[in-house]
Amino acid sequence: MSNQEIDLPVLKRATGRHQSRVLRRNKMIPGIIYGSKIKSNLALQVPQNLLEKYGTHEYENQIFKLTSENKELDGVRVLIKELIVHPVNRLPRHFDLLAVDLTKEVFVYVELRFEGKAKGLADGGVLQPVVREIEVGCLPSSIPDFITVDVSNLGVYESIHLDDIKFPTGVKPVSTDNPTLVTVTIIKEEEVAPAVTAAPVASAEPEVISKGKKTEEGEAEGKGKKE
Repeated sequence: MSNQEIDLPVLKRATGRHQSRVLRRNKMIPGIIYGSKIKSNLALQVPQNLLEKYGTHEYENQIFKLTSENKELDGVRVLIKELIVHPVNRLPRHFDLLAVDLTKEVFVYVELRFEGKAKGLADGGVLQPVVREIEVGCLPSSIPDFITVDVSNLGVYESIHLDDIKFPTGVKPVSTDNPTLVTVTIIKEEEVAPAVTAAPVASAEPEVISKGKKTEEGEAEGKGKKE
């Protein structure tokens, strides 16, 4: 984010799907503005090439100064609150501008930037960020580009929490919890169970089935004559 305001030309527009399609064909993007000193949501249009440029990470949380023939809009400071892009060609489709009062607190999400080499890496640890951005409250002129998190002293199984962070003057976290932001852990290799070898199946011995009666010991074979 640049510390200097950037002029953003805007025009009022008619509402409706047909009108929005016509605007896009003419390289103008439909959107709305709301917030401080704006009585009700106003429908606007902005040149597509400007939204392609300012809708990038480089201009996140940038304060823009509107330029317009409309007296209600001219000179208003805004943040690009939302930018909808096409899922395939990534071209802007719609935008929301939040009008801000430079004397009042705003709430924005700011990137966490992890710096340093955690000492736990020498012991086989792996640095694992848990949260990559946090919501903060501050004056529009005090919005930081990022919040630095020094991980140099982080050992294995140690973590840095929100309460451990020193914020710039005038900037405070919105969350009342104390979440983990980053940790160093050891990722164990997944144990692979040894393959089970099936026991050999014993070959079945053929069962001999005797037909007829068994000869009892002492029994004469054949039929004898009666005496």
